[in-house]
Amino acid sequence: IMSPEEARERLPLILQNQGIRTLKVKMGSNAGIEADKAMYQEVFDYHKKYPISIRVYANGGWSVD
Repeated sequence: IMSPEEARERLPLILQNQGIRTLKVKMGSNAGIEADKAMYQEVFDYHKKYPISIRVYANGGWSVD
């Protein structure tokens, strides 16, 4: 699970691979939901440059409470 800063740094490297069609974003940061939201926003804003889909994977890091 990356921080927003890590996502900003790594996304160009990840998405320069021409074969990527879907990006799976793992959520459930120990820093809480606000950290997840900030990281997702970085991914969402950056992905607009590429024809890819985004999937969110919470891995039990979230609950309905």
